[in-house]
Amino acid sequence: MLKMFSRAMLALLLAASAALPAQAQDIEPSAAFEQRAQELASIINGAGDPNDYFAPSFLAQVPAAQFRILSTQITAQQGQAGAASAYRMTTPNQGQFDLAFANAIGDIRMTVSEEGDHKVVGLLITGFRTENDSIEAVRTDFEALSGKAGFTVARLTDQGPVTVADYRGDALLSTGSAFKLYILAELADQVAAGERSWSDVVMLDTKSFPSGVLQTWPQGSPVTLATLATMMISISDNTATDMLLKTLGRERVEARLAKIGHSDPAAILPFLSTVEAFALKMDGNADLRNRFMAASEAQQRDILEQNQDKLGLGSVDIVQLTGAPRFVEAIEWPASPRDMVALLDHLRTTDAPLARAIMAVNPGLGAAHTDGWDYVGYKGGSEPGVIFLAWLACAKSGECYAIVGGQTDPDAAVDNDAVTALMGRLLQLTLPAE
Repeated sequence: MLKMFSRAMLALLLAASAALPAQAQDIEPSAAFEQRAQELASIINGAGDPNDYFAPSFLAQVPAAQFRILSTQITAQQGQAGAASAYRMTTPNQGQFDLAFANAIGDIRMTVSEEGDHKVVGLLITGFRTENDSIEAVRTDFEALSGKAGFTVARLTDQGPVTVADYRGDALLSTGSAFKLYILAELADQVAAGERSWSDVVMLDTKSFPSGVLQTWPQGSPVTLATLATMMISISDNTATDMLLKTLGRERVEARLAKIGHSDPAAILPFLSTVEAFALKMDGNADLRNRFMAASEAQQRDILEQNQDKLGLGSVDIVQLTGAPRFVEAIEWPASPRDMVALLDHLRTTDAPLARAIMAVNPGLGAAHTDGWDYVGYKGGSEPGVIFLAWLACAKSGECYAIVGGQTDPDAAVDNDAVTALMGRLLQLTLPAE
């Protein structure tokens, strides 16, 4: 429900305000660029001073103390940083290079000032890759995760998904915001059937808590279905999600889920809105939550219908959702990795191409993991105790794959960045050789 992101990657992305390179050219790095690239390891390892390394414009967005925290997170996961190599430049002072870490290779994009002391004005770590990696190695790392964890990689064919790799792919996991793909699927199918158009306008009259931005928009604002869908998927906007669920109809989304297939419909039905799920998790709704968890599906529907006054925005204290896991196996949208493979395969073939374009707005990871793929569509989700990621990726040959997995731990927070790194490795390893 709460938007999933890598804090270290996001902060560095925000700081990379200079026009970082999109593609490498056959240009040699300047002496200043190469020097700063080699100095980066010392800065990340904590031996150098960020104030001497970064330009004031960078430090205005990521102060030295914050960078220390971010670099500590990176080295805790990837080990100590080492030498820079493999420069791919767009200008002599702007380019991309590899930075060796003890456990991986970092993909770095950097811009150095052309004047004065040539400080770094833009820095982006787009991801990490492991040399001599294998799906079996990823599986071993998944086996070490706490709680429940699993993944499935499947090639998507006209005859149905064909499993390429699987670890506990039938395990029922909480999906966080990845459940929003079911809503996108129903919207896409209503568009394909001519019942709705992407340009249809609705009035904003339902609000939820972040992630997202629509909760700050004026009540009654006109919004197209395409805008709602794009915000729901690309920035995991919860208000957009609840607006679409209300507009399309809860029962229609549930019927779409049934047609696509789900291994345990009783676990995910009735299909909750985000604000209903938030409200049911609140301490002030403990009695209502206990009745809901003990009830049959029909009784749960009655509880939702009869208690709308207790299940609205006014009942939610967002602070309660930011600590330890809260009822992540009872008040959620569970699905197995194989269930989500079927959902992605449905979205691959539905006759509403804009749905796939929407999924590609935010590919979830940077170029280090997505380069080489012709198309990457993504939705992930997280909350304390939950991380789930789902990719629809198509190669230049036309072959498409679903790469899906996650972790659920009802007793402790999970390491989002570590699981994201594991899934990123699967995404890389699945790319067919040209």
